[in-house]
Formats: sequence, structure tokens, C-alpha cells
Amino acid sequence: MKVSRLERFYRIHAKFYNLTRRFYLLDRQRAVERLDIQPDNLIFDYGCGTGLNIPFLLAKTSPDRLIGIDYATAMLDIARRRYPWLKLIRGDMTTPCIAPRTADRILCTYALSMVDDWQQALLRMKHALSETGVLVILDFHTWYGRLRAFYPPFKRWLHLHGVDTEQPVIPFMNHHFHHVEHFPLRSGYNVIIVATTPRG
Repeated sequence: MKVSRLERFYRIHAKFYNLTRRFYLLDRQRAVERLDIQPDNLIFDYGCGTGLNIPFLLAKTSPDRLIGIDYATAMLDIARRRYPWLKLIRGDMTTPCIAPRTADRILCTYALSMVDDWQQALLRMKHALSETGVLVILDFHTWYGRLRAFYPPFKRWLHLHGVDTEQPVIPFMNHHFHHVEHFPLRSGYNVIIVATTPRG
């Protein structure tokens, strides 16, 4: 989804986002655990939205070590009301220099699959990451096992909301990071991807 359409989409959905997304945007805490946050780490939460990751991140770090980044003004307005002491930046994931320095840890949950130019978004995250940093992506995945028969209608429903569940993210990340691991959850409902040691 292009950024202008994203802004319009979330202007509507921001009003009920927190009430609805908790039922199907799952495993945020598990993604935060994969970051392996250390006390001095600076953390970027890309596509932070209304701040659903923030409680899990603040359980691991202090507010001054966390920066949230999102393009949708309506979503950020909610996050700012909930966490007025946090640094929250409005920015497009595909553009450079939206944060003042490199991060030790970067988290991106259920946002990459909504970005048309997801390759550019990943490259920007890579360039924002320190040489010893950790990037964790949590997003939808292709279902398998007993859930497989229900995947086509779910995929169509997500597509209606601008979500592409079949981006070749892992091969792309293998090309740009020395170490990439992925951990499908819930019979492939979603996946956590952990990347370290950026190439080049």
C-alpha cells in the first residue's frame, strides 16, 4: 500500500485499532524477546502505530532508549496520548534519516506487509542498524498443516486491507544480512524473522 493510501486507511482504522488488532496481530511479546535487548541498547520500533509493542519494550528498557516511528498521523496521535513521555517520530519507512542515529535493535511488527516498496523499507532498516544490531520482523506467513485449508479466504481478506502475505522477505534479507533465522508460529499464521550482521 502506498504511503498516501496508508494515511487514509489508518485515519479510519485508528479509532478502533486497539480494540480489534489484539485478536489477530499476535505474538508481539515473543518478537520483543527475540530482540535480546541489552541495558544500553537504542531501540527503534518501525511502524509503531498506536503503541501496542511499547508495553513489552518498556518491560525490557527505559523510555529514553526507545524511539517509535510511524507514517500515519492518526495512529501516532493515539500513541502520543498513551505515552506522552516517549520520542515518537512521524516518518515513512522507505525514506532515510528519520531518526537521529543508528539503532542497536529494530522491531517491525505487522507493518512491512502493508508497504508497497517493502524492499526499500528493509534497506532503510538495515542502514539504520548498527553493525552488531538485531532486526526483528513479525508479520503474516503462509499457513500450513491443519490451518492450510482456511488460508485462501484469510489471504483474500487481508489483501482487501492492503496486506501482502507472500512477499519474498526472507530471500531478500538473506542477501543483505549474514545471519537470518525465521520462526513460523501457529502453523504458519505468522512468522518472526531475526536478522543480524548487515552485509556491506
